[in-house]
Amino acid sequence: MDRFLEEQLKRIQDLASRMSGLEHRATEITEEIVRGARAAERNPLREVRDLRAVTSLRSHPRAHPHAHAHTHDALRRRRRRKRS
Repeated sequence: MDRFLEEQLKRIQDLASRMSGLEHRATEITEEIVRGARAAERNPLREVRDLRAVTSLRSHPRAHPHAHAHTHDALRRRRRRKRS
């Protein structure tokens, strides 16, 4: 019986420790959100980041001016073959 109670006590202590850590992290996140909101009020563009992916013009299929015409013609030829 004592062993069971010791295990339960340890489990409760572990859970209490985890909860304390979560409460601390929640407080940090709340403070970070408040700081971000205050910074945005002062200068809304300061926190803006460009998150678009940079792609090479060569890797983009429509980078070449005739690329669309070429793919369009190829699709038209495929459609004609399917109809036959």
